[in-house]
Amino acid sequence: MARVPESWYRLFRSIAVPTLLIACPTLLAGHWNAWRHFLGLADTATQCVLAAAPVLLTEAAAALALALVLCSLIVRGRLGNTAIETCADVLTMLVIGYSASRIFAACRWLDRTHPGLLAAAAVAMLIALRVRNGSPRLHLQQYNASSAFILPAYAVLAAVLMPGRVEWRRFDAIPADPPAAAAAQQRPDVVLITFDALSAQDMSLLHYHLPTTPNFQRLARSSHVFTHFYSSCDFTTPAVVTLITGKDLLSHRVYQLTGIVPRAIRAQNVAQVLKDAGYRTMAVVTNNYAHPLHLGIDGSFDYLPEPPANAWLRPAGWPLQLGHTLLFDSDASPTSWIAPLLRVSGRFFPSFNQNPSVDPARVFDLSERLMASVNGPEFIWIHLFAPHFPYVTRPPFRGRFLHANRFLTQADFAAARRLGHYRDRLQPVFDDLRARYDESIAQSDAAFGSFLDWLDRSGRRPHTLVVVSADHGEAFHQWWGHESPFLLYPEVHIPLLISTPGQKNSVRHDEDAGLADIAPTILDSIGMQPPRWMTGHPLLSAAKSGQPAFAAYLARSYTFGPPQMGSISAFSGDYQLTWYFPLGVKRLFNTAEDPDGIRDVIRQHPEIAASLTRAIRSRFGARIPALNNE
Repeated sequence: MARVPESWYRLFRSIAVPTLLIACPTLLAGHWNAWRHFLGLADTATQCVLAAAPVLLTEAAAALALALVLCSLIVRGRLGNTAIETCADVLTMLVIGYSASRIFAACRWLDRTHPGLLAAAAVAMLIALRVRNGSPRLHLQQYNASSAFILPAYAVLAAVLMPGRVEWRRFDAIPADPPAAAAAQQRPDVVLITFDALSAQDMSLLHYHLPTTPNFQRLARSSHVFTHFYSSCDFTTPAVVTLITGKDLLSHRVYQLTGIVPRAIRAQNVAQVLKDAGYRTMAVVTNNYAHPLHLGIDGSFDYLPEPPANAWLRPAGWPLQLGHTLLFDSDASPTSWIAPLLRVSGRFFPSFNQNPSVDPARVFDLSERLMASVNGPEFIWIHLFAPHFPYVTRPPFRGRFLHANRFLTQADFAAARRLGHYRDRLQPVFDDLRARYDESIAQSDAAFGSFLDWLDRSGRRPHTLVVVSADHGEAFHQWWGHESPFLLYPEVHIPLLISTPGQKNSVRHDEDAGLADIAPTILDSIGMQPPRWMTGHPLLSAAKSGQPAFAAYLARSYTFGPPQMGSISAFSGDYQLTWYFPLGVKRLFNTAEDPDGIRDVIRQHPEIAASLTRAIRSRFGARIPALNNE
């Protein structure tokens, strides 16, 4: 076994050298321009170094395991002395084959070819060459050895770039503020609450048949209630950027789940406006993709405490703290294995398996302690992960709407992931999932009710503006979950309640509105003029826009140019027109009679379709050339 260190180095070098010389440049080339949009040159280079680090660490661990096995077999006489060199050549060819496949895919020559297929072809070529030449080796190790300088060069580059650019950001402790000046107390506090994946279709507030939201209904008695309110997108990141900036998707250009706010507009958000006006700004956000540290707007918040997630999931938030100076993507981070591992093994840990990913009661408890420790005026954004999938609840909500022993635990919902996309024959299963989703809504509503009680007990309600909404909804017919390109009505129809300081009556609003309108409405409601860069409009002012509301799905479009592919919906009254471009296909639905979007009525109402088409083209045609091709 004395050969292990030498064997490990040969195997590791056989993967690491082509990885750094071929694979990493191939894969990172596609990200370079995008990263340069958000970061300076040195920071972009640092981002590349960081992206390569987990790959190299994984390769080092795999090489060590392989070296131990091969050396053991060689010592026992089951393999020849050339086994290490042969294995090293195979590994090198695998990396080269994978890199070639990515180049072909980027050039769209073989964009449907799976990388594994070309990797297998590379191995087959290796075997064929050896059989033909009768040589036990291809001498690829000679090339790897001559290029081994790349390994210490990478280490030196990391040592030069990372200090000062990569640092660990501690979450903020609960502060203990001195008394505020009397003049500062004259402005009302602002509480913005958003629930993740809360569809208006499943709220008893808006006449759903199950009693899911009694506390929303209680707040509605002293609020402005908007019945035709829509998200700007059907998944988290683009939606919350619209919420916090007051800009539509085409203005802030955050289209993907892993997107972040461009550096040029990071100060253009409602928290920063309020902070500049003397507010103490805070956020308790329990979805990593909505967190200010991920979005790049953490500088707009005075206090960012640690999100109160299930203890098993806390490491998933570490990249937020490490990557706050650069970029963050939990799907590509060194901790990305945590969630898949828990889905497989979590059933053996009751503290994980039988509890929600994020307990809504703990979120509001932390928010109460944070608000109580800061002297006003205060702005706090509370974003709850619930009722997002997995819909795990605690008693007494567990089993409230579905009296069956299925879909109760984290393991149950991990198994439900294997259902994949929606299929008609599985509708009874999706109905059961919807019942569990409704239980998660009820649990969130109860925690929200306790928070309202605390606002009353603490005497804060009379001088607090409370705004309650969601980032997007959830669908259980035609699609399961959210993030579909179809912008289904249950995915984008969300609640909005605005309770102004001292309000005693309920006011119903039926005009069409969207997430971009929340930020300017907050500012207008406390006597501040919304800045011109906000594309939304104040909802409580006397003047109404009279325009449809819009939602867009642009996740498949490139961020740094005109969108080439996607869908846009316009909502007016009881009608939704969805326009798929560049296909030019349009669908019109009567959302009052057909909220699941089953019957296209565009032929029955061509005048409505034409009106909404003109509205979409007027709003977005200058920025999406494909909308003008008809």
